[in-house]
Amino acid sequence: YDNNQLALEELKDSIEENGLLEPITITKSKMVISGHRRLEALTQLGYETCECRITFFENTTIATIELNRYRFKTESEIVREAEVLKEEYTKFIKKGRPLKGEEKVGKSETITDVSKTLNVSTTKLKKLLSIKNYEPELLKKIDLGLVSVEGAYQIVRKKYIIPKTMGDE
Repeated sequence: YDNNQLALEELKDSIEENGLLEPITITKSKMVISGHRRLEALTQLGYETCECRITFFENTTIATIELNRYRFKTESEIVREAEVLKEEYTKFIKKGRPLKGEEKVGKSETITDVSKTLNVSTTKLKKLLSIKNYEPELLKKIDLGLVSVEGAYQIVRKKYIIPKTMGDE
């Protein structure tokens, strides 16, 4: 996630005023799954110990994203999460032809699963991934509110996607 110093300062103020409201989620091997910013705030405030919740996850990458579902994210952060999730979900897809009576699961299901996990429409996610693929610097402009997702997608579409399809005719 992006390093937001203002949000970190606000979190430190909240911890000083109210204490740690939600324990940090860690694995048995003490890897932080959720609470990286809380841990950073506590460290900066001089805490040497804090309350933690030890949990087992089959996939710590997916768990980290799931546990941060409530958090406000920039479009760039959503794209980074989507790319990680696509990679993780792809690991679960069987290779080769499905057995008789088995349903084929492929890329379209993966992107749908990713969009559901991130609580973003599949269409918006596909547009964001196209923007990232063709002109990643536009994501910064979206994050800053200088251009909308749709506006950035139209720029990419006119510059890269439409010329490709016209060459196919």
